[in-house]
Amino acid sequence: MIKYKLLCKNCELTFDSWFASSIEYDKLKKKKLINCHNCNSQKIEKSVMAPKLINGNYKIKEKSNLDKSS
Repeated sequence: MIKYKLLCKNCELTFDSWFASSIEYDKLKKKKLINCHNCNSQKIEKSVMAPKLINGNYKIKEKSNLDKSS
């Protein structure tokens, strides 16, 4: 599953939506099955999203902090 932040180009509403994959989003967009729930426009685009990344060092620090609190 993938979550996209979508932007309606008609009313400028932003909303989140889940899709099975990026390919599934593209298929639905091509079939014009994605629309704004505010104004019903099909002028929907994906907006830029920053992925949440956690590196290995963070996990080690987090575990260390948990061990200290016990």
